Amino acid sequence: MSSSRLNNIQKLLHEHCTPEWLDLLAFKSEEKIYPSESFLLKEGEEVKHIYIILSGKVKVFTTEQPNEERIIRLAGDGYIVGHRSFGKNFNFPVSAKTLTTSTVLQIPIQVFQNILKANNLFCYHFLMFMAEELKDSEIHIKELTNNTVLQRVAKVIKINAEVFGYSIVEKNMLSFTLSRKDIANFAGTTYETVIRTLNTLEKMEVIKTNKKNLYILNSKKLHKMIEHKNVKQSAD
Repeated sequence: MSSSRLNNIQKLLHEHCTPEWLDLLAFKSEEKIYPSESFLLKEGEEVKHIYIILSGKVKVFTTEQPNEERIIRLAGDGYIVGHRSFGKNFNFPVSAKTLTTSTVLQIPIQVFQNILKANNLFCYHFLMFMAEELKDSEIHIKELTNNTVLQRVAKVIKINAEVFGYSIVEKNMLSFTLSRKDIANFAGTTYETVIRTLNTLEKMEVIKTNKKNLYILNSKKLHKMIEHKNVKQSAD
């Protein structure tokens, strides 16, 4: 099963839970609309719900210093948020904020836990999702240490495209482009370096920018750049 399919928790619920549990889920959960720049959850708060993004775009991050974010992951349609709180202490270890107006399904934590206990197939696929996400997080930490800024920014652009998709109006244009500041926070670099790196990628004809929008012109070249061991550093 592909990682993108594993990420769609909404789809996994409907494929691997019994009708009775899906009816209970619908009865106990609440659908809510969050405006852009709204917190779904805040670091340190007690866990009361698990959140599934029905439509919208969300960033998950930790605050290393006051007003300094480090983005951990992105969440789009069908993705789950808040599950990293599972463990002994049910407090959120991270924060999540909407990047656009988002429609979210709020599932009481106890209901979600009961669904996991009662639906073996869903529990298995959720375990596979958690393992895949943990692996991705470990790879990301390794890349922050070993990869060049050019590769890290390219990887963020790739993730941006995979999670949020492309525009249905303009060819090659991302449906939503992270702000330059968010790209920097995700790639572990500075705003100024991101601007220079995007200019470098544009000169290489890998991407194109138009105001806040970003186009991926050569996805194969972008992917090879991320994987290659000897990619030159972008100019500082």
